[in-house]
Amino acid sequence: MININLESNTSSQEQPSIVGRIQELSIIIEDLNLLCNELDPYHPLTQEMGKRLATYGVFESDDPFLITNKLVLILENSVEELISLGGTP
Repeated sequence: MININLESNTSSQEQPSIVGRIQELSIIIEDLNLLCNELDPYHPLTQEMGKRLATYGVFESDDPFLITNKLVLILENSVEELISLGGTP
């Protein structure tokens, strides 16, 4: 009986963290979509855009394909994690 209660408590404790991660991923995906729509990798990056990219570990680069590829990879990984947790992109 104690084991059942412990398992039940564990799953109820895990649930909020999963819900929180789903919400976090949804926000990240939305922000990355906006970022990708605003980014023109063929023009110099503004300071603000550089800061937003750095938030995701993408640092200024002279190679527009590198910036784009990193953003797409981060977006793809975020969507895959969201789906694996039961969320919808």
